[in-house]
Amino acid sequence: LGLLGLDAPTFDDGIPMFGALDPARAVFLQRREYRSGKEGGHRIRGEMTAVVERGAKLILAPQEERRELYDLEADPRERDDLLSQPRAAGAGAGEAAESRATGLARTLGRWHEENPAAAASGAPVDEETLKA
Repeated sequence: LGLLGLDAPTFDDGIPMFGALDPARAVFLQRREYRSGKEGGHRIRGEMTAVVERGAKLILAPQEERRELYDLEADPRERDDLLSQPRAAGAGAGEAAESRATGLARTLGRWHEENPAAAASGAPVDEETLKA
């Protein structure tokens, strides 16, 4: 309502859903068990989790064999997966992307540990899942 210029009730523990985000705050996304085989021509199944933090987004969907990393500042439409780019961009770029993905995966793993009800399987994200 605030975006429309209308007064809205406020809550002490809430944050606006629209507007500027706190860049230091991680945002977690989750798709529970998905049983459909295809949507829009894309294979979709299983659980998917993601974390957005400091301008980067990591997506993990083990049953789809997806592990993607995006620089949201340079690529807000998420078209250039930094983990699948050819090594021609330079070994340093690939290593930096892997390092960033590992850090985000740890953040996501801590979130699963701190919020066990959020994990469909009830298990934290482990190293084998991160490699999928």
